[in-house]
Amino acid sequence: MRVAVTGATGFIGRYIVRELNDAGHELSCWYRPESDRSGFGEVDERIEWREGARGDPASARALVAGCAGVVHSAVHH
Repeated sequence: MRVAVTGATGFIGRYIVRELNDAGHELSCWYRPESDRSGFGEVDERIEWREGARGDPASARALVAGCAGVVHSAVHH
């Protein structure tokens, strides 16, 4: 199943991404330009990274396009 993940680069989001990947899911993940996307190892090659932010309808549509599920783990700063 293809799953969209907000907050993927955050503390909890990193664990969620790894668990979903280990379970065999395809991932579409949000990031902000200032986000640290390091540390994902081999999982990074299987993530479709999408630049976006909460409150941006266009990036939200792009994130969830073709996804069967969404995990919302982003917080507002």
